[in-house]
Amino acid sequence: MRQAQFSLLFFIFLLSTSLMAQRPRSGGFGGFGKKLSGTTYNEEQLEFMKGHVMAIEQFNDSVSRGLLEFPLKIHIVAKSDGSNGCEIAEVQAAIRELNKSFLKANIRFLPLEDYNYIRDDALYRFPVVDEEKLCRPHDRANVINVYIVNKLQGERNSFSGYTHPPSAKPVNRLFITKKALSNGTTLKRQMGHFFGLYPTAGPIAGQRSEELVSGENCQMEGDQVCDTPADPGLDRRSIDDRCDYVGTLKDANRKFYKPMVDNIMSDNPRQGCRTKFSRGQLKRMLYTATYIRNYIKFPPPADATKKYLKKLKEKYGQEGELVFNINASKANVQLLQNLYKVQGTFLPETAYFFEITNLRKGFIYVFEGDEDRGFHLLYPQAGDQQYFKDEKKKFRVPTNKGDHFQVDPDGTKNYICILFSKKQILPERFLQEINELDDEQLNLFQRFYAAHQEKIVGNHNIEFKDNKIEFSATSTERYIVPIFLEYDKR
Repeated sequence: MRQAQFSLLFFIFLLSTSLMAQRPRSGGFGGFGKKLSGTTYNEEQLEFMKGHVMAIEQFNDSVSRGLLEFPLKIHIVAKSDGSNGCEIAEVQAAIRELNKSFLKANIRFLPLEDYNYIRDDALYRFPVVDEEKLCRPHDRANVINVYIVNKLQGERNSFSGYTHPPSAKPVNRLFITKKALSNGTTLKRQMGHFFGLYPTAGPIAGQRSEELVSGENCQMEGDQVCDTPADPGLDRRSIDDRCDYVGTLKDANRKFYKPMVDNIMSDNPRQGCRTKFSRGQLKRMLYTATYIRNYIKFPPPADATKKYLKKLKEKYGQEGELVFNINASKANVQLLQNLYKVQGTFLPETAYFFEITNLRKGFIYVFEGDEDRGFHLLYPQAGDQQYFKDEKKKFRVPTNKGDHFQVDPDGTKNYICILFSKKQILPERFLQEINELDDEQLNLFQRFYAAHQEKIVGNHNIEFKDNKIEFSATSTERYIVPIFLEYDKR
């Protein structure tokens, strides 16, 4: 009898030990009691996103579209004497890296020019229970408020960042530590949460999701994204030094998990492993940006700023018009944010040319390309004028009357960029930086912005005409206005 009792107790001990070993660590710990993410979900937030599941599934992310741009209000929390705050160069570098990932979802972030400095010793090491104390006096309405602090201290653990997920009562705040700002993943992960993404292991920390390895319940379980495999939750024991999953856990059907350990939304504590979003995650974020977070807008300039910009327009303004003649007629176009979609489909070798009117002093370049060939230079060629001094100048490209370009026979889609610039560029080097960007998730249009994002004027500073190719822009910090045309070919 005693032997039987001992055997039963020993079996229970082994079972409990096994279960403890298989339980995922709550919230994705990075070791030493510090969590990767402090973002949590309440029932209302979960139900809110669940109500969009079918719409996300039906959302067509493959249609032509321009970029959606979102303003960031940067709040830098320093000590009371002003020391130990984050440097602006660090913020700019972090936004540059953030955009490289989010441009794949046709999302671009631009900081508002007036950075806000908060000098307060008590908030420098920020206890999250003091969120309202920190944010209420400083929040900017209907923009994404990014607070950079020295430390984020929760009730039990510190963590690198957190935000507020989409809900019926949205909160537009994201928090990140100064140290985590430069690690290349935390800001991307928290912005992923802000635009509707869950951790790949599911939204409830410490509770393994019921998503099956087969994927048959992927729409409603786990992270609700079907191209991210079921994930049991990860810790350092389940990932080796080569970023390979070495866990042995099985789902309810006794199938071994094969999680996506290189995903930005993974709880993989090995930071350098997490590098990308899946196509399904990019689609979910684009949907959220288009239909849920679409209230976020660049604030209109104050009256004093309007007067100031009017004075600056003479020096910094850019204005132009374009007529795109293809197949012996003026093309009809549709404006999609900052991209003109040319109506119709064109056969190889169809002739086309441009009539460009420049209304301000500056340089003009014309590029053409597709996904396979990249961009190449159409204008200027040897002997062509690229700098225009006159207030108004109308010219033809190609410059010789009767000459024309031809639609390339390869592929199904072409891009043309007419680039207006206040500064001279070196076209070969400029295009090389675009064409050599090695990221299969970026299309050619997105690669252009990824390579030169800090030079390109934001959409909020450009007034596009929607019924013809015409624009007006003023910016003191950025100097390039690209006018993009996209047309289909067969």
